[in-house]
Amino acid sequence: MEVIEKLAKWDWKLSIAVNGWHSGWADTVMMFLSDRLVWIPFYVLMVVWLFGLYKKKAVWILLGVAALIAVADWTSVHWFKLTVQRLRPCHDPMWEGLLNLPAGCGGLYGFVSSHAVNHFAMAAFLTPWFSRLYGVENEWSGRVSGAATAWQRWVFAIRKAMYGGLAFFFYGGLYIWALLIGYSRVYLAAHYVGDVICGGLWGTLLGLLLYFGLRRILFPASPSVTPNQTEAV
Repeated sequence: MEVIEKLAKWDWKLSIAVNGWHSGWADTVMMFLSDRLVWIPFYVLMVVWLFGLYKKKAVWILLGVAALIAVADWTSVHWFKLTVQRLRPCHDPMWEGLLNLPAGCGGLYGFVSSHAVNHFAMAAFLTPWFSRLYGVENEWSGRVSGAATAWQRWVFAIRKAMYGGLAFFFYGGLYIWALLIGYSRVYLAAHYVGDVICGGLWGTLLGLLLYFGLRRILFPASPSVTPNQTEAV
């Protein structure tokens, strides 16, 4: 019990400290990060790239995303929020009058953060699929011979930079994206740090389980997704 009490106190202190490090411009940025609608263009970009990489099989990946978000969101509410019933910081009488609330306050309960569950689930599920970008770059580079013209080499350099940059972002950047959104929820006093950490862990587990299951269905003969396999789609 002492360990749990100490963890709870550290959770409170860190969460209140994050909320206390506020300013006008930070309020705007954090509300932007926390708004689901502003990310629609980003989602469209991911859809386009998935179809570019996997052709018709991208439909199954997108259906997997839809199912994943539905399960992640439902479990975050029914398995955690309504079961644990931990008040959000902005609803807790203990912090009344002490918090910065630029975005108001959401539902009554906050454990776990549905934002964290959903976005970490997406990061865990989509990151391995987007690692295919490395294969595209390497495969295309094999077509540039030593006799290539200067123009072809410039085109290749630009294409390599484009694929390499996007691959780097999608390979690890989705987790950073999810982490920033989780931080915004603590900043806005919608959640404690522990709500975000536990939600992130649960979402990551769901995302990885679905990825490995769907990969076995779409690519049953291979332990991993390779460029040659997707080209045949």
